[in-house]
Amino acid sequence: MLAPVAVATDHQKSGVGKALIRHGLNELANRGALVAVTYGDPSYYEKFGFKPLSENVLKAPMDLSMPHGWLGLSLTEEPIQTRAERPACVDAFLDPAYW
Repeated sequence: MLAPVAVATDHQKSGVGKALIRHGLNELANRGALVAVTYGDPSYYEKFGFKPLSENVLKAPMDLSMPHGWLGLSLTEEPIQTRAERPACVDAFLDPAYW
């Protein structure tokens, strides 16, 4: 899971966020991840190839308050595979306020 990503206001529009996302995606791919998911502004993450992700394909770790922000990106040539189980995430993300 690649989220949340934030850049200090006085450094926005300088390429920092883009560099963070690209570094994260490269690191995930280098570690053998098949899929990257995020929960954020579709208009931002779609610039990196993320697409809306149905929870019928891959559930979010917690209930979503804004389902349109659940996005996925295959890190291979294969499409994202449907999974029945709800994935886990790091403890720091297990706060319903983030979802």
